[in-house]
Order: sequence, then C-alpha cells, then structure tokens
Amino acid sequence: MLEDIVDAIWSLPESAQLAELNAALIGKLKSSKLERTVLLEALGYAGALPAGGHPSYATEFVMFDEANRRMPSQFYKKEWAYPVRSWTGVDGVDPARLPTGE
Repeated sequence: MLEDIVDAIWSLPESAQLAELNAALIGKLKSSKLERTVLLEALGYAGALPAGGHPSYATEFVMFDEANRRMPSQFYKKEWAYPVRSWTGVDGVDPARLPTGE
C-alpha cells in the first residue's frame, strides 16, 4: 500500500499543490479526506515529504514558534501541519525516509 501511495505522489506534476497531493491518494487506501491529510502530515514529520527547504522533524527539532513563522501566505495551506504545508510537487518524496520493508 505504501508503494502505491509513493507512486501516486511521484506521478504528480511539479506544479501540484496540497489538494492534488491529497486527491492522489483517493482509492489507494480506504480513507476520508481528513484521514489522508493526517497520513500525509505524518509523512512530512518523518521527512518523507520534504518541503522546499523547510527542515523536517526527522532531521532537526523545530520549535513551535519557528514553525509558525514559516507559515505560507495561502489560507488553505495554513490548515496543514508543518512542514508538509509548504510541500509542492517539485519537492516529491524522499525515499531515504521511507521504510524499506526489510
């Protein structure tokens, strides 16, 4: 299932935004929009969804105030957790931060 999710994310264009990221998971797992959002935020915390120069918690601790200073200007992105709220399709997936299944 994780492989299907990663493939769906890789298939997104570089211009993809968070709505398209969430929609790419429809049909990959039985879930609501909110459940997919939480899954994607968890991947962001783990560094699997890098976000354009914003460090993930996998590489360093980011203070709450610092994360909120990095708030995007778009309203719909503010509803997402740091750091995935800054993700775009150009950021893709960091396969080094995904489990290998071994």
